[in-house]
Amino acid sequence: MAEALTSVGIQVDFIGSDDLSVPELLNNPRVNFLNLRGDQSHDVNWAEKIVRVLRYYVRLTVYAATGKPKLFHILWNNKFQLLDCTLLMLYYRLLGKKVVFTAHNVNAGKRDSNDSWLNRALLRIQYNLCDHIFVHTDGMKREMASEFRIPESKISVIPFGINKTVPDTSLSSAEAKRRLGIRNNDKALLFFGNIAPYKGLEYLITALRELLNRDRTYRLPGGWKAERPGELLESGSTQHYNQQQSRTMSLRRLNMSRTRKPNCTSRRRTFSSCPMVTSSKVVSFFWDIASVYLRLLRMWAV
Repeated sequence: MAEALTSVGIQVDFIGSDDLSVPELLNNPRVNFLNLRGDQSHDVNWAEKIVRVLRYYVRLTVYAATGKPKLFHILWNNKFQLLDCTLLMLYYRLLGKKVVFTAHNVNAGKRDSNDSWLNRALLRIQYNLCDHIFVHTDGMKREMASEFRIPESKISVIPFGINKTVPDTSLSSAEAKRRLGIRNNDKALLFFGNIAPYKGLEYLITALRELLNRDRTYRLPGGWKAERPGELLESGSTQHYNQQQSRTMSLRRLNMSRTRKPNCTSRRRTFSSCPMVTSSKVVSFFWDIASVYLRLLRMWAV
C-alpha cells in the first residue's frame, strides 16, 4: 500500500515496529518510517509488555497531536478494542483528522463464534466515526451496510493486495530445498499466512496425512514464532495450532515455481478457492488504492 501511494507522489508517515523495519519502507524517499511500537517479541515478562504498550500509546497520541498528516489510515486495531474503537477514534476526530479504516474482517467476533453485544457496539462506534472504510469484497460491503447501518457510499471495495515487503531473489528451487533440508526430488508444499485457530490448519494437517499415505515424498517446510512452547496440540485425529503467529513464508523467497501457482491460504476471511495472481491484478490493486485516496483527498480539500 505504501508503494502504491508513494508511486503517485503521496508522502506517507508509516507507523510500525521492528518487524516492519524493512528496506522497502526505509529506502523509499516518500516514506517517513516511525518506529513507535519498537520490539514486539513475545518472550518478555508481563511488566515489560505493559510498559511497552503504554509507551506506544503515549508516542501515538503525541504524534497524532503534533504530526502534519491530516489523513490517518488505520490498518489494524490494537488488542484494546475499547480504547481503539472509542477514545482513540474520538481523539483523532477532535484533532481534526480524517480517518480511513481498512476492515479486514467486518466482525471478527462473529467469525470466531465469540461475538457479543459489546463487540458489536464498539465496531458500530468505530465504523461511524470513520470518514471512509475499505473492505476486500462486495459481500463484506453488504454485511457492513446491513449489520452496522453504514452507508454504502462510505465503503469502498479494494481487493486483498500483495505483500511485496519480501524481496524477489534469484534463489532457485533446488537451492531453496537444499537450505530447508529437503531432497531435490521431494514435493514441497507451502502454507502462506499466520498460524492461528481460525485459519483451519487442522484441514491442512489432515490433507497432508492423506497425501503421505499415497506418496511419502511430500514435505511441508516452514517455521513459526509461538507465544509459548508446546504449540502443536493433538486431540484425537485432529490437530490444532494454539495461539501461534507464523513467520511469513513467501512464494518469492522459496521460488518453488516460476508459474506462481496460487496458494490457497485461509487468510483473515474464509474462502474456498484462490484466483490466479497476475501482474495485471497487482497493478489494478495499486491503482484502485491510489485512485480512492486521491478522490478522498480532493473531496475533503473542497
